[in-house]
Amino acid sequence: DERKFPDAEKFDINRKRQPHLTFGYGYHNCLGNALARVEGRIALDEILNRFPEWEVDAAAGHLSTTSTVRGWETLPAYTPKAAKTRKPAAPKAPAATAASPAVVPAPAGAEHWKLILHSPVGPQEMTVYVVRNGDAFTGRIDSPMGSEEIKNGKIDGNTLSWVMSVTKPMPIKVTFEAEVQGQTISGTAKLGFFGKSKIEGQRVA
Repeated sequence: DERKFPDAEKFDINRKRQPHLTFGYGYHNCLGNALARVEGRIALDEILNRFPEWEVDAAAGHLSTTSTVRGWETLPAYTPKAAKTRKPAAPKAPAATAASPAVVPAPAGAEHWKLILHSPVGPQEMTVYVVRNGDAFTGRIDSPMGSEEIKNGKIDGNTLSWVMSVTKPMPIKVTFEAEVQGQTISGTAKLGFFGKSKIEGQRVA
């Protein structure tokens, strides 16, 4: 929280510890933190005791495409007995199929912006279509996560603000606020409880 930590957006391993606003005043930690570690250790011990031999089928694994978290959508693992009966992994779709959302026609009369979201897991490219209507606008955002309609699009002078709903890997609301300066746009995106990230881009059409 920038009200409590100087340079709140900066990663600083030597940052001075401050009272956590989530729990009010004082040095508090979530009790679930320790419980999750204990549960994880017990669960992993039991799994490895029951299944001492197993292998991961990396060819059948699929990464989850998201701007906030890196992880696996699926990553099958098999014991030797199960491995004998498993079916071969289905061939993955070619790159052209994965990129098909990009060919969806732009809304009629839309401004076309190429935007980069500097997320916690690296830069994410987005295509933003804006259809202005007085002090409001509609449109769409295309990204590797899919295509989402713009919600609550508002215009205040040179400032655009809007909301995008993300469903994977978990449902979160991403709130954008950006200032247009000629053919460039810059601002921030609030990634739910993951904090704010910088956005910047250029107008294409």
